[in-house]
Amino acid sequence: MQDLDSGDLWSAGLQPTAAQPEAQELLFYPRMVEFRRYDHHIALQTAVTIAPEDDVEIRCINLTNDSDRPRRLRLTSYAEVVLGSAAADQRHPAFANLFVESEYLPAHHALLFRRRPRAATDEPLFLLHMLLSDSVDLTGFAQSSIANLSGLSGHESDRAKFLGRGRSSRNASALTDGLSQTIGATLNPVMALNQTVTVAPRTAIRLAFITLAAPSRQQALAWATRYRQWLMLERTFVRARNQAERELRLLELTTPQLEQIQRLLSLLLYPHPALRAAATLAANSKGQPGLWAFGISGDYPILLIQLHQETDGELLRAHTYWRRRDLKIDLIILNQQESNYGQEMQGFIYHLIHRTQSEHWLNRRGSLFVLREDQMGLADAVLLKTTAQVLLDGAQRSLAQQLANLLTQPTPLPAFTATQYTAVPPPPNPPLPCPTNWQFDNGLGGFSADGQEYQIYLRPGDTTPVPWINVIANETVGFLVSETGGGYTWAVNSGENRLTAWHNDPVSDMPAELLYLRDEETAEIWSPTPSPRRPPPRIWCGTGPVTPYSSITAMASNKKPASLWPPRSRSR
Repeated sequence: MQDLDSGDLWSAGLQPTAAQPEAQELLFYPRMVEFRRYDHHIALQTAVTIAPEDDVEIRCINLTNDSDRPRRLRLTSYAEVVLGSAAADQRHPAFANLFVESEYLPAHHALLFRRRPRAATDEPLFLLHMLLSDSVDLTGFAQSSIANLSGLSGHESDRAKFLGRGRSSRNASALTDGLSQTIGATLNPVMALNQTVTVAPRTAIRLAFITLAAPSRQQALAWATRYRQWLMLERTFVRARNQAERELRLLELTTPQLEQIQRLLSLLLYPHPALRAAATLAANSKGQPGLWAFGISGDYPILLIQLHQETDGELLRAHTYWRRRDLKIDLIILNQQESNYGQEMQGFIYHLIHRTQSEHWLNRRGSLFVLREDQMGLADAVLLKTTAQVLLDGAQRSLAQQLANLLTQPTPLPAFTATQYTAVPPPPNPPLPCPTNWQFDNGLGGFSADGQEYQIYLRPGDTTPVPWINVIANETVGFLVSETGGGYTWAVNSGENRLTAWHNDPVSDMPAELLYLRDEETAEIWSPTPSPRRPPPRIWCGTGPVTPYSSITAMASNKKPASLWPPRSRSR
């Protein structure tokens, strides 16, 4: 959201701009999520839901101008397009993106994407992203949407052009330069639409971003036509509410129980140490292959509950609720009762499974497993507890009690205070001169005169057109680093055994391995590499300024590696 007159920039939620609102409210419902915030005399309300019968997501936006003057505002959407399996995207997103194409549909103000098939067996899949605009006054009577639209709209499908080299969604260049109207086959496909609106004083308008997936182009266009009607959007929210209420009654879930289920899900999808088996982590001696003997892949989050006495079936109902949303969670019920003739505990577990109609989900990937602790080795029991993102004890406390500590906020450290401050800045140091004796000089870099190094010279604000990568490895370990400092470290196999994360992002190139420097006297913070925090034009350090980072040197061969340390007189 941009105010075109004042230049203010904020977003529907806290991310990506991280602009702090004057007032904010976030509401979670079983049927939708609602964001409410108030900034610069503009009330922004966003409601997000899914159509119960179609593969359609609707984001309705209500804008209210609470000031006494007209406001010119621009709304811009942004999402990265995958159109493929999650596994393929995580393994090699740059390759998977090569097969996505886009086109713009002016009649719908929509972007339509498709994935080119790589084999005859590939099923076609289309994605459509559409912006629908309307306006209503505060009394609820419809007005002409054309009167409040400035006629300025745009679209973008190239992530590199939307963000800009070395930028992220927080400071995207498209927000200042505009959308380039690029379509077709791009290396980094995104869907971005914008619309400029003029909101009269004390009035409101509404817009909707609609995203849908369909197996054919004809189906995508048919749904786009159906959901261009505001009455259809309103009915979709009502149907979503009715379906959610029926489902909760069927699963016998109350509102407090649903809140606990969603809180538990957050621990599974966003790993947290709160309910991990911290005491057994160091005792584990097995890896992921040790899970395969039980039919557990280890590819999905694991929820482990230890049972040695009867309890309710709340977790089984939670697992059913997640399955209906196609969330792959391995629920392991570990029977801790010793084997006996009656098998009371084992019978009770299967009775719970029958009550929740989960029999056909037994021993399936991302589903339900029933194991006996006395029939496995100690190492296997430790492995299960170690790999579980959440470990619950069915007899210790209720689920609500075991989750209660999650709301406790950690005690923050006190803010750092600089020990020295002066209002008079020191005189700037002369900039580091660019070498003039490069071989094969391309304007940004070249080989040193002796041919032993490749040197890159970056002035403030400069970046290389694409990441410049250097790889250093031996038979067992290696790392990859770019000119911004991005990269990652691996052991044995660079694809399968990553020790740190690799974003494989040629546009933003955000590093996963960071080093920050802080001047204890002036509280200046920077990084020795251009990313994530490039030094400002002047860095205060000790008694005087330090020359800004402006040169990067990479080894061109493996000769004399010790010559890089200690550093030479020239900054590297």
